[in-house]
Amino acid sequence: MTVQPYPPIAQRTTPSGRTAAIFALITLICVLPAVAIALGVNLNLHLPSTAASTSTLRGAFTHSTLLMLGGILAISSATLSLSRFMVRRSALTSVISITLFWSGFVAVIQALTVDGAIYTARDMENYIPFTWTITRHLNALLILGAGVLLLWPQRQLALLRPGFMFGVFGLFGALALSLLGLASTLDLPQTTRPEAILIRPWDLPALVIFALSAFVIFPRIHRRYRSHFSLALWLSTLPLLAAQAYLIFGSTWLFDAAFNAAYGLNALSSAVIFGGLIFDYIRSTSQEHHLLRTISEREVRIRTMFEGAAEAIIAFTNDGIIELWNPAATLLFGWREDDIIGRNITTLLVPRAHRPYFTDQLERLVTDRTSPNIHSYALGGPFEIVLLHQDGTEVHVELSLAASGQQEAPIFTLFARDLSAQKQMQLRMTQMDRMITIGTMAAGVGHEINNPLTYLIANLDLIQEAEDDEERHQSLDAARQGAERIRRIVDDLRLLSGFQQQPRHQVDVADALEVALRMTRQLIQRSASLHQTLAKTSPVLADEPRLTQVFINLLTNAAHALSPRPRHENRIDVHLLEIDERVVIEITDNGPGIPPELQESIFEPFFTTKPPGEGSGLGLSLCRQIVESFEGSLTVESQPDQGTTFRVSLPGVEADSR
Repeated sequence: MTVQPYPPIAQRTTPSGRTAAIFALITLICVLPAVAIALGVNLNLHLPSTAASTSTLRGAFTHSTLLMLGGILAISSATLSLSRFMVRRSALTSVISITLFWSGFVAVIQALTVDGAIYTARDMENYIPFTWTITRHLNALLILGAGVLLLWPQRQLALLRPGFMFGVFGLFGALALSLLGLASTLDLPQTTRPEAILIRPWDLPALVIFALSAFVIFPRIHRRYRSHFSLALWLSTLPLLAAQAYLIFGSTWLFDAAFNAAYGLNALSSAVIFGGLIFDYIRSTSQEHHLLRTISEREVRIRTMFEGAAEAIIAFTNDGIIELWNPAATLLFGWREDDIIGRNITTLLVPRAHRPYFTDQLERLVTDRTSPNIHSYALGGPFEIVLLHQDGTEVHVELSLAASGQQEAPIFTLFARDLSAQKQMQLRMTQMDRMITIGTMAAGVGHEINNPLTYLIANLDLIQEAEDDEERHQSLDAARQGAERIRRIVDDLRLLSGFQQQPRHQVDVADALEVALRMTRQLIQRSASLHQTLAKTSPVLADEPRLTQVFINLLTNAAHALSPRPRHENRIDVHLLEIDERVVIEITDNGPGIPPELQESIFEPFFTTKPPGEGSGLGLSLCRQIVESFEGSLTVESQPDQGTTFRVSLPGVEADSR
């Protein structure tokens, strides 16, 4: 199942689609009062009879109702906007909530003053238009300032914190109460000129600011923030602009049709913003529901993959505490999930000898990440390592590691693949190759044994024929030397034919190389001269029989690679030296060389250039695997007609002091 992301509003609301339709509808609503006025329709609300007898101003009921409605919608929008800011820290909602609160609070105070609930205005005829003009200018300036601030770089909005917001709300509330209370006690100037073209010229600057907001500032804000709320803010400026126009050019006295139309459009502006917030909440809820469903589906898929993975998957903290453990890990290491969660992976699974290496791998993952952010991650491996089963036995695994989270508190995930069957197969292949090697050298080994055996028998015959004790003792010593040579050859064969893989230990490379030279001496001497330079080197961590097998294979290949020419023209050189704390063994022949296109193929399993029946194609492949298991490398250099050099490089270690 493919889950499609929720489309952004930029894709769902285009100027030629729904947005254009909403603009057209708002514009039509703004024009309808003008049509009604032209047709002589009375826009006053019906005044209840009980209120009619106590009302001191005709039309005050309509005015108060529209003011209160607009004020309540504006304060409700400010509350919703502030609530959204508290959750998402949105710059748009934080700035606009201040403007909405001012506009709504002023409208409610004006409505209550007209009804005499808070203040008793000395000059109500001028109080209503004067306070409209003053508060409308402040409202326009706030809208202009909010728009400019929202178009400013985001880092400038850092001061907009909840405490700051509540402080501004309180300040604006006190300012509204003070301003409107002061206006109710003064003799106010007349701001309406019924006979002039501009009936209320003092309201013209607010009209210009609303026009600037509607056609310049808020379209840009909508392009930046792209939400139903930003679109509603843009749309809300149209009724504000129309309301100012009705008052400036159409309202000749209080509570006439143009006057009521202006207050109705002012309430419409607040309703548009409130509707935009509601739609934004609906959209956010829909997105959250969609996101939760997507997360749930992905969790199911991830859990299915986690539970059904063939590899062991273990997640643990920087302190090594295991947090996740899949069924494959139970099969591989024996521990059940309930028994292992919360315990330390290093002490339970990593042998003491491998813990420094394991820890180094974890530290490298953390330091190698390009970013310390919570979403960054790094991968390491694969590499081979020995871990522990619940019963204490060793398990050969191929390990990959992943790190994620913050650099100071990363989360690690371990992926382990069982190599036991592969190791057994490699061991059998190694043994088969050894047997092939021993079979190939059978004639040479027989000759090596035959010479000291003949020497031994001859000296035993001399012992029988000797006439005095001194002659018998000399023949006996000579016979013992011959037997010792035979014993050494048998020991070499036993070393080479050993089947079980031994743990890595310190090996003197010169000893392993000398065994290989003894085993191949007869093969080499039949076709070439042997030249060797064996320097004293540091020991290496290896398995001596397998390292000896590598040298035997390389020496045998060198002997087979020589050209069919007189023995004195063929040459094999063996060098043992130490360079930059690495022990290097070079075996060079002056044969025809290896073509460049075959130099990497020779290390592939079952690849051979020998005639059928004369090679298994496993020798060099196994040699490279063995050397790399000792953390070394096996490379080849060859030029046509200039010979070939195989180079084994192994890390040296400090010799034991024991």
